[in-house]
Amino acid sequence: MSSEQPTMAADIVPKVDELAFQATATMEKSLATTLPESAPAEQPIRSYVDIVSEMIRETKLGEVTDMLSMVKLAAPGYPDGQATGDEQQPEWYEPYAMYYAAFPCRQARGEFTKQLFEEHKDWICDDWKGGEMKVLDYACGTGLASQALGPHVADIFGVDRAKNMVNMYNEIVKRQQHPTCSMKATVGNLMPQQYTRVTPGFVADRPVRDYLGTFDMVLVSLGVDSFERLGLSAKDRHHQLCQSIHSLIQFLGDNGTLLILDIQRHTDQTGPNKYGLIDGHKPGGYHSNDIVEALDSIGMDEIDVLDGNRFTWEATEEEKKIWLPAEADEVFFMVKAKKGDGFRMAMEDMMLQMAMMQMLGMNPECTCGHEH
Repeated sequence: MSSEQPTMAADIVPKVDELAFQATATMEKSLATTLPESAPAEQPIRSYVDIVSEMIRETKLGEVTDMLSMVKLAAPGYPDGQATGDEQQPEWYEPYAMYYAAFPCRQARGEFTKQLFEEHKDWICDDWKGGEMKVLDYACGTGLASQALGPHVADIFGVDRAKNMVNMYNEIVKRQQHPTCSMKATVGNLMPQQYTRVTPGFVADRPVRDYLGTFDMVLVSLGVDSFERLGLSAKDRHHQLCQSIHSLIQFLGDNGTLLILDIQRHTDQTGPNKYGLIDGHKPGGYHSNDIVEALDSIGMDEIDVLDGNRFTWEATEEEKKIWLPAEADEVFFMVKAKKGDGFRMAMEDMMLQMAMMQMLGMNPECTCGHEH
């Protein structure tokens, strides 16, 4: 009979634990030499709504609890309520621009625009250049459309005629610190001289000519009706739209994309733009067909329309106490076109026609390429 004592479980467990510990330490050391350190988790991009809510809390709008008080703060010239020039407000604060940015309906419309761009990204553009595109956002307002397009591009340059909107745009961008898209807005007007009451053809930061042909995309969101001058004949109205769009196309590089987003006009109505809608359609302003006709006239390529995108919104009970209107039902269209060979050929024909007319002592009225 052996004199060795039987091995007890209590003796085995510590040895197994020690071996397991050594094996684990060896494995961890091995992995440490072959695997890179894990990158810190990316911080989510701050949303437009969150930033504007923060800004509201810093101003008098944060104290508003009823619609009348909101009107007094937001409406210029409203008796006993104008807040402009209040030295206790932040330097970026301007009542109507803050109201415009904070309106829940516009914020919801901005989210709708973002979803629309994401859903139809391949339709909008067939080559996003690996996210390195440079975009001109004309009539940019406080930047809702820029925010919607930001995830897909590298650089957005906003231009708007309203200084207060530009200030709000830049303050929101400053607070957001978007990690992949650089955004900046400046005061400017890029419309032809004969169709604007504001100083034409300028941007505040540098000469307009520096920007010609430098953008991969020009975006106009809810701004095309600002091109319209009331009281024109159908011929002159078409001429004006052609000239206005042509002014923007000059900022596109070769094969650049023009994208226009707006509310569709009711087919039974014409005339000046109004606030009331008919079954989600505006009673005046430009129809998508007007824009397509103008784009065709000036020789743009790959013209296409995406119609029938419906945006609906209804305020909460709390929002109804402050905001008016309390609901929205709007039918949107998108029109896209490329600046390609057709545009270049149309421009060559136009220059030839203008030279011939000048030789004959005539004043060339229209440069859209259509016979009037």
